[in-house]
Formats: sequence, C-alpha cells, structure tokens
Amino acid sequence: MKLYYKNNTGKNVSIENVRNFFWSVPNINIYATTVPDRMHHLDLGLFQHQLNFTKILINKQCRKSFIDKMNNCVKLIPCYKDLKSFLNGFLHLTLLTASEYQSLMKIMIFIVDELYEDSGSPNFIKNNKITEVYLKWNKMYLLSRKENYEESDVTLLQESINEWAKFFIELFKEHSKSELQFPKLHS
Repeated sequence: MKLYYKNNTGKNVSIENVRNFFWSVPNINIYATTVPDRMHHLDLGLFQHQLNFTKILINKQCRKSFIDKMNNCVKLIPCYKDLKSFLNGFLHLTLLTASEYQSLMKIMIFIVDELYEDSGSPNFIKNNKITEVYLKWNKMYLLSRKENYEESDVTLLQESINEWAKFFIELFKEHSKSELQFPKLHS
C-alpha cells in the first residue's frame, strides 16, 4: 500500500490516497502502538472462534448429534438474572451481541463438560481438554475485566493469556483453514 501511495497509483488498486501518519515513523509496529478494544477482541472475536472451532472439532470426532446435544443443553438452562436465555439454542444464531457471548461464556463450560465419551483412537481430543480450554478462557477473561491492576495482576493476566492461547492453539490449529493465523490471536 505504501508503494502505491508514494507512486500516486492507489486508484489502480482501489486505494484512496490519504496521508497515514504512521508511515512517517521509522520501524513502527502498528500493533504495538494501538490498544485493542477488549469487547471486540475477546467477546466478539476470540470467544466466537473458540465456539466455532469447538463445534467443528466435536462434529468431526463425534457426529452432528453431539452438536445437537450441546444446543439442547443450552436451551434447557433456566432464566436467571443477568443471564441471557437461549430458548431456541444458540447454533442457529449468526449475529450475537457481546452481551450474548458473555452469557455463553458463563455456561459453555457446563455445556461441554462430559458431553461425549473419550475414544481410544489416536489424535482423538478428549472431552476434558475441551472443558479445560473453556476453564482457561474464563480465568483469563475474568482477569482481563478488572478495573485496576497491581503489578502481580498484570503478571497473572499475562500468564493466563499465554496458558489459554497455547492450549487453544494445541486443540484447534488443525481445525482452522488458516492454521489460526488471525490478528486477534496474535496480538
């Protein structure tokens, strides 16, 4: 893009020539200079990927009936204050709000726990690993929502992020067409 901008040929590739302040700063890493919005980064980004990869993994290993079982479990969760009910399940929903994803975060660990029995076949992802990734997610997510941080909290949050990300990659890398090469995970 920078080359098209310098050569004033951006219109050839549908780029509008607007001066970008960051191009004048040498050796800048744009990801280090910006702060991601937690809601879009976690609630609407990474958690959504985790749900999708969970569905893909379970469907591959166990059959579609277990995906239906997950959806039915979500339907059975009764109404509770500050918890969104999904009376029709959640699988048919395409555009969930951050609030709805937050409600799913609260219940998914219970939905996936003991969902299927473990097989002895090689490369089979045991059910307790799926449960563990949601447990690690919840720990990391709760730490990220703190209003004030001590130095020890920052260290704990970083360790929690690393722990969840490593586990997430281990479980879901082979189920991603891009091998999990998306910016939200890497930042």
